[in-house]
Amino acid sequence: LAVQEFGRPFSDCPQPNESLKIQIEEVQISIDALALELQARREELERMGQKGSSEYRQKAAEYNILVEKYNELVQQTKQIVNTYNEQVNEFNFCITNP
Repeated sequence: LAVQEFGRPFSDCPQPNESLKIQIEEVQISIDALALELQARREELERMGQKGSSEYRQKAAEYNILVEKYNELVQQTKQIVNTYNEQVNEFNFCITNP
């Protein structure tokens, strides 16, 4: 009986950074919470009667600041996700090509 193995141990391949995965999950929670807050503020703006009032303009400015924060967070997350996906692809390539 003879056995021939054509494989590579996992330890030979670069592992994806687990802290990146955790960071992505944590940031996604923040993004979801911010999206809910934005939705509530948008609904509040839509309910306001006097669109030209100083109160409306102030709330609209606050909303716009939150939108910028949300967009920046999403963009940063995309970069982190891309980095993590590259690491996963490298790992997958390594384990499938002995």
